[in-house]
Amino acid sequence: MQRLQGRYALPLRGFAALLLIAAGGAPAPAAETRPAAAGSTDAPPTAALSQTGQIERLLGAIAALDGARFLRNGKDYSPADAAAHLRRKWQSARRSAADDDAAHFIDALASTSSVSGLPYRIRFADGRETTVREFLRDELARLQPP
Repeated sequence: MQRLQGRYALPLRGFAALLLIAAGGAPAPAAETRPAAAGSTDAPPTAALSQTGQIERLLGAIAALDGARFLRNGKDYSPADAAAHLRRKWQSARRSAADDDAAHFIDALASTSSVSGLPYRIRFADGRETTVREFLRDELARLQPP
């Protein structure tokens, strides 16, 4: 394994973990014991994950829904487009630390259209549908430490 040179030499993997923690995230544990939800990113829970980090993971879970469609205001969008749309809504709404709360993000921004008031839905590759709120609430529960 390569090491950084000098007084603060760490294995590169350890250094990368420190950078991740400094950025508000945390390295993932090696194993996950709960089964993954349909379309899940299979991200293990972590005690050190910030609210912003949780929101980023939720957006990643939407973007990773292979074969799914995001239903918004009578049209369907790709998972990547859905995640980008929700990210834009989140970024334009951020005014205080409360706007970075993952549960608030789900309920206030990611669940319904601010234009029509209709709930956002996800149609999975197998044809099942659910609300984005339900999907994200399940994903958020998976991110919480046991």
